[in-house]
Amino acid sequence: MTFRLVLTCGEPAGIGPDVVLGAALCDWPVELLAVGSHTALAERSEALGLDIELIPFTSGTNPSPHKAGTLRFLDVPLSAPCVAGELDTRHGSAVLASLELAVSLCQADDGTAMVTGPVHKGVINDTGIPFSGHTEFLASLCGTEHVVMMLASPRLRVALATTHL
Repeated sequence: MTFRLVLTCGEPAGIGPDVVLGAALCDWPVELLAVGSHTALAERSEALGLDIELIPFTSGTNPSPHKAGTLRFLDVPLSAPCVAGELDTRHGSAVLASLELAVSLCQADDGTAMVTGPVHKGVINDTGIPFSGHTEFLASLCGTEHVVMMLASPRLRVALATTHL
């Protein structure tokens, strides 16, 4: 059985799209599905000189192992153009929409797990939407009050007891 890993691109003007595109350069035993702006991914790929074929995702399909140089994506359009390195509050709602979409994919079994790209809390808060971080936002979407963020490796597991601001 092949798993589908849902990757949110995070803040479109930040490093998230670059990381997602970098992951697409390698073969993986799981399917990679990027959730974010198709336009931002295409523009960033071109700016970085990467040759990555962006393939629209079709819900209900069986996952297949990722092939280097391709990237399945689910488009979350931005309401304003994106310039790498230039934050724009108009991107805040799309960042949250991509997180919501990724969670709904996993809850509907269209995604096996998700990896979230970095977001800029200030940009999201400046849109008027209170946002303290991924952990609390994901807990709210999943309808749970008690949540902890844990970083894990084969030899060490660390659960965070506080929230950074």
